[in-house]
Amino acid sequence: MTDVLKILRALLVSEMDLPDERCMIHNTKWTLPTGDGLFVLLSFVSAKAISTGKWHEDSVDGLLEVQETAYRDTINVDVFSRSTDARDRRHEVLWAFNGDEAARTCERFSLKISDLPTEFTDLSDVEASGRLYRYQLTFRVLKVLRREKLVPYYSDFDGPDLLIEP
Repeated sequence: MTDVLKILRALLVSEMDLPDERCMIHNTKWTLPTGDGLFVLLSFVSAKAISTGKWHEDSVDGLLEVQETAYRDTINVDVFSRSTDARDRRHEVLWAFNGDEAARTCERFSLKISDLPTEFTDLSDVEASGRLYRYQLTFRVLKVLRREKLVPYYSDFDGPDLLIEP
């Protein structure tokens, strides 16, 4: 799984003990459940390629072409609720991304959650009375994507094509 939002969502659901339907990814099909309680919304803001590289490695199957690209994704996490849950539990996002499970997850998927800001932006006035408490945290995730494919040997290439035009 290389979708950073899905990885972070799974981490938040697990570490914040949230029901699945209360942690959403922006621009996916979901219906906002009714009632009080905490909701979390993850959204992708931007990405920047930091570096890319290509090299060759030997393997049992033959020569491999290896390509890697390092990215920096900017992510927003919104916590909101009709009750005071968003205000009272917003710090749990920081705990979820700074705990042991987050470290294991980052190692498993070649990620690095950058140092988190200590400031939540209060967006409560944007929602008016529909969602009274809403806070947003913006942070960055570093990730490495890797692709390996076999390099064909000279004997595997097709012969030259002879094109004769009439």
